Amino acid sequence: MARISLRPNRDKEEDVAGLAGWMFADLLLALTVLFLATVSFIPTPVKGDSSAGPLASFTITANTIDLSKMDLNTVKTAMAQYAIQNHISGNFRVGSMSVLGGYNPASETSSQGTQTALKFATAISSMNLPYFQGTSTQIGASAVVPSGHIVLNVNLNGQ
Repeated sequence: MARISLRPNRDKEEDVAGLAGWMFADLLLALTVLFLATVSFIPTPVKGDSSAGPLASFTITANTIDLSKMDLNTVKTAMAQYAIQNHISGNFRVGSMSVLGGYNPASETSSQGTQTALKFATAISSMNLPYFQGTSTQIGASAVVPSGHIVLNVNLNGQ
């Protein structure tokens, strides 16, 4: 009498379909690693001082306001003078402004100019002046601006 074993024969070859699934998964993993290795995370170098940001160079125009100290009266006076010089009514609103902090490249870094600009922009925002309600603000630094000063480049709504 022959014995019939209920256990599968371990000597038989493994199923090729099962191996094909693992090969497909390994292939996808290898392709993912290859894709991630080819993606470049290094930014394109910019000539000059790239830490100063996109506002590092500017031109002085009729929309430029120079400030050396930050208090309510100084800002109000500067905005009133701006309105007179540009022949506009005193109740205008600034749509957007660039705040550029000055720095001396011989003794300071552009980040110090950016910090000055940030300090002044925060102070302007906290004054709650009607000129600057809803104003979008960009911050940067420039070696053209004297150290400790800021320059506001303003664009009025509708300009």
